[in-house]
Amino acid sequence: MNDKKIAFIYCVNNHALYEESVRYVKSLHAPEGYEIEVIAIEGASSITSGYNQGMKKTDAKYKVYLHQDVFIINKNFLIDTIELFKRNTKLGMIGVIGAKTIPNSGIWWESRNKIGKVYDSHTGKIELLQFNDVEQDYEPVHAIDGLLMMTQYDIPWREDIFKGWHFYDLSQSREFFKAGFDVGIPFQEKPWVIHDCGIIDIDETFDANRKIFITEYLKIEYLKIEDSTERRILDNVNYQYKNQNVGNHYNNFINYDILYHNQELYKHFKSILRGNAKEDFNKKVILSKMIGACGWLAHTGRYADYELENELLEMANNLSYNAEKIDISEIKIKRNDRFKVLHVISTAYLTGGHTRLMDRWIKLRRDYNEVHSVVFTDQRGSVVPDWLIETINQTNGWYYVFSNDYNFKSKCLKLRKLAEEWADLIVLHTHPNDPIPILAFGYKEGLPPIILVNHADHVYWLGGSICDAVMDIRTAGQLITKHRRAIQNSAVLPIPLMTKDRKMSKNRLREKYGLPSDAVILLSIASGHKFKPYQHLNFPIVLEKILRKAPNVILLVIGPNPQEEIWREVSKNTNGRIIVIGATPDVEEFYQLSDIFLESFPIGSLTAELDAMLYGIPVIKAPMPLSNILTIEDYASLDKNPKSLTEYKDLVLRYIHDVQMRQIKGNEQREEVIKKHTGKGWNDLLDQILVANVFKQSILKTRSHFCEMQEPSEFDAMWAEMQRNSGETNFLSYEMTFYNQILNNL
Repeated sequence: MNDKKIAFIYCVNNHALYEESVRYVKSLHAPEGYEIEVIAIEGASSITSGYNQGMKKTDAKYKVYLHQDVFIINKNFLIDTIELFKRNTKLGMIGVIGAKTIPNSGIWWESRNKIGKVYDSHTGKIELLQFNDVEQDYEPVHAIDGLLMMTQYDIPWREDIFKGWHFYDLSQSREFFKAGFDVGIPFQEKPWVIHDCGIIDIDETFDANRKIFITEYLKIEYLKIEDSTERRILDNVNYQYKNQNVGNHYNNFINYDILYHNQELYKHFKSILRGNAKEDFNKKVILSKMIGACGWLAHTGRYADYELENELLEMANNLSYNAEKIDISEIKIKRNDRFKVLHVISTAYLTGGHTRLMDRWIKLRRDYNEVHSVVFTDQRGSVVPDWLIETINQTNGWYYVFSNDYNFKSKCLKLRKLAEEWADLIVLHTHPNDPIPILAFGYKEGLPPIILVNHADHVYWLGGSICDAVMDIRTAGQLITKHRRAIQNSAVLPIPLMTKDRKMSKNRLREKYGLPSDAVILLSIASGHKFKPYQHLNFPIVLEKILRKAPNVILLVIGPNPQEEIWREVSKNTNGRIIVIGATPDVEEFYQLSDIFLESFPIGSLTAELDAMLYGIPVIKAPMPLSNILTIEDYASLDKNPKSLTEYKDLVLRYIHDVQMRQIKGNEQREEVIKKHTGKGWNDLLDQILVANVFKQSILKTRSHFCEMQEPSEFDAMWAEMQRNSGETNFLSYEMTFYNQILNNL
């Protein structure tokens, strides 16, 4: 092996692209004394066979496998990479983009933790594609993209199982990992390469190779238990369902299989907790988090589990609590005579809706004689948003982030002591599967009143057993609280909001984004999964039909992946008048340039709709909702949910053609939201609830009163299927893998 030689290996079927790429290679600065070789493989039956041929043709130690449409623009690419390999002998292979985790789908770009950067044209134009930054020599990852893969060791490509042009990159990443090497993304100040791939047309071989990859490499064991039932259940996490035909009544298609599978999965993990009753405290906390994650992300038909909560309460009562022995000196507590509110949140996100809810709650109470402080139970190394810290400081409060050492007993005892010694009121904003509040506050004596903010009102959660009252954010959520969680002491407190002002004229903003000033612009904002078609509710197709009847209308959709086939198709069919922008935190200007806001369906996005109403943009509710919990609350100024798709199309077209109606409805909606969700109106309602539902309840020293819990319904089966289709089970798989790694290390 010649350690002073670098080979560039291509599979070629387009000579013009290949020759252009080679010109960039020849312009690179090579380390002194190094030889450069270029190998082109033509007519390969697969990329794995082509790369194996190229590997055998050269004695170069260093090999760069790259696509013919990749152009290396970092002139020092070879100097940088060779030095990196020399410094890190364990580093076997590098790429420019990749992921630290591989989802159960096998598709790396669906990972929640992507790394690196590249100039890329998958949207149809070359633009920066940037994920999380690398802050060291290289960031170890589980997978790199095959646009460029550079190695310093030879491992055969798996041409025995991958016969096409997909998943060779993830396969090779796993092969290097199995051989004991790191796979990494190096630090790039600016992107090192351009990938001029154009809009990708994924063929049928993609899914075939995806299944091969999953079978060969994603043999995930959430817990080290050999049990055929568990294997069967966990395999079903990947189960996928085709969308039903639009227009058929949903009762004809209710599928209970997923609900039953989820129930089995949930029961199985509960049996593991019972079987580990004598395990140490920390392991039982992790197991309870896993059970909670199952209930939350793989709907079982239950919205609460007081059997599990009773086990956690027993753990709480068995904690050896001695306030004098608990050291909280590292927490910079500010003490004064004002009313003190302790907010408890699992994880604060830059774009998380429940994080903004807490932030606005604190903001709206700034003029009251109150101090607001925050404890973060599971921040996992993520940075607390600067704007949240600023809000806390404005009330003279403090915040504390628990460490990631998984000493849960210490966390619970510290949180309890903070509540006892500092707080007059506790407000919970925690994740649905977070057991820490139950463990910290399960023993009621000496604690202030506890409110649970029901920010996840459509899913299962833990915490009902310790709260004095539940603050529901809407009536539909309160119905679930009372009848499906069996908690009677509930009050509806609308989401706190801040008033919004237009900072730039509509025409100037349209000019900025290249949009016509005379067009009627429709806007819809939601996470991508909320638009996933389900039975009769197919947002992209319905809106395509509306735009065919309204040639002067443009639809902007923020949230979904613009490369999804259905969005590409409807955009093409409307001559580009359906514009999908993808997820972005900067949405305020899009509100201000739009004329009408459309609620996403089958799942609405409550905060996005309320923000539109605050700008005076009229909101149109979704048609034929599967449940009231999936659509915005009824407001006097809002039209009711259309009872058919035809009625919905007619309503949207009426708003498109009637400027005066848009103005009247927009103003009415704005005034109603301001009255309910901001300023004095919201604060007065909170004060009333605190007196009637919280302090009175706490004085009686009682918990929430429980009644009989209703059984699962048809909607529960549909919701379980919608969660599966939306990809939430990918997040569940990630969470389970994460928790299992902790279990194995405890």
